[in-house]
Amino acid sequence: MITAKVTGGAALHVKFKALEQVAQDKMMETALVAGALLVQNEWKANTPYRTGTYRRSIHIGGHTDLASDFEGDDMGKPGGASVIVGTDITDPPYPAWLEEGTSKMAARPSAGPAFEAKKREAVKEIGDALRDMLKKVV
Repeated sequence: MITAKVTGGAALHVKFKALEQVAQDKMMETALVAGALLVQNEWKANTPYRTGTYRRSIHIGGHTDLASDFEGDDMGKPGGASVIVGTDITDPPYPAWLEEGTSKMAARPSAGPAFEAKKREAVKEIGDALRDMLKKVV
């Protein structure tokens, strides 16, 4: 989760009102998807490949343009925009076995390293997308 505390005067308040409009118009969600794509692509690039099923199962979900593909997903709640980068493979929990390993197999993580490798770039991408959208609104 990315959070920030910002203080400022009336001019900043006006800009945040514009940001509120951006969020209502699903522009915030679009910006989050832009950042999530970086993580998704990195994860897919580093996923162990045998049949390609695991790699194909990695996608972005939970945003309103697509039905949620993730079990236990509570993304439709009001008050913000969010997306999930994940896999819909749950039975057997092969992705979890690869990430964490088992008693018979060493871990071969790809999700965690992808997030760590791309999180700063994703935050920058989200910021750039929001900045571009705000320039159109303000």
